[in-house]
Amino acid sequence: MKRLLLYIFLGIPLTSFSQEGQFSQYFASGSLMNPAFAGTVNTINFNANFKQAGKPEQDTYQQLMQGTFTYPLRRITTREEYFGSIGATFFSEKRGFQGLFRHQKVMLNGAYTLDLSELRNQMLVFGLQGGVVQQDLSSSAFRWGSQYNQYYGYDDTRSGEALSTSPVWYPVFNFGVIYSTYDNDDLKIRDYSFTAGISADNLNSPNVALIDGDESKKPMLFKVFSSLQFPLGARFYGHPSAYALYSNGSTQLNVGMYISTFVSTSRSNLGVELQTGAWYRVEDSFIALVGVKVEQIKVGFSVDMNATDLGLEQDAGGNFSAYEVSLTYNFELHKSYRRISSPIF
Repeated sequence: MKRLLLYIFLGIPLTSFSQEGQFSQYFASGSLMNPAFAGTVNTINFNANFKQAGKPEQDTYQQLMQGTFTYPLRRITTREEYFGSIGATFFSEKRGFQGLFRHQKVMLNGAYTLDLSELRNQMLVFGLQGGVVQQDLSSSAFRWGSQYNQYYGYDDTRSGEALSTSPVWYPVFNFGVIYSTYDNDDLKIRDYSFTAGISADNLNSPNVALIDGDESKKPMLFKVFSSLQFPLGARFYGHPSAYALYSNGSTQLNVGMYISTFVSTSRSNLGVELQTGAWYRVEDSFIALVGVKVEQIKVGFSVDMNATDLGLEQDAGGNFSAYEVSLTYNFELHKSYRRISSPIF
């Protein structure tokens, strides 16, 4: 009976629970976009993102967090050469009323960088991720009729139904490749660049069913992105970008444009880069972004605005916006943060 009750109560959300949320600042959360991004970071650094949509009392509530630490791999011959990186990524998600659905994972990242030109202006990066994922339901988020108080509504001092669901643990493996070419290896005088990548998540198609004895395979998720840099004028650059995802018959397409500029002067040794941009997630939402990079610190802010109200009233979460902040700290100030010229947010 309790098994049947759980099916009826959860319904469609059990199916959607296997689909992971995504950040709006795609390039700021690069390790989740493509595992090979770890190989484009040639300094010791840490980056984090936090995103929230809706309120905990709404069905559309969602909270995402991620943190990634990257350590570069170098060899010294006649000069110091960077050939890859290792690191770790932590991801956490809460979704639904009072964060009913919970999703956490820890992954180890490894990447190998192959220079395709003696001028060091073309490279191919291979990335691999492997880790463990936990998914469960928060029992404190359930609301039962037996907990209703006729005087003031929900009463958490009253006991509800005893539904026991054990957390689901499973391994996950992801793989990605990135190609990048540019006119100069020095970021300060680089005008043109092109970067593209392809990746596949859930290579092992793990079983993510929350109910013992059931089987719900998590489908593979394929991702493709590209980004171009070209000069718009003195110290101004454009970055048209595209990002597509495909899984189990569903496709998501994102098109975006960034504009960046360097505002430091010859009288100052302080390097400052400003960047603003926007994405359109086709038939879904608009994303506006702004960020600044000052020496070893990078901070970004974005707003993800739904293009439709999802058929919900405002109180239920219709027309909700998601807000996201990102932070990156580079522990090696004397080195450039990233070799490729993709947008930094």
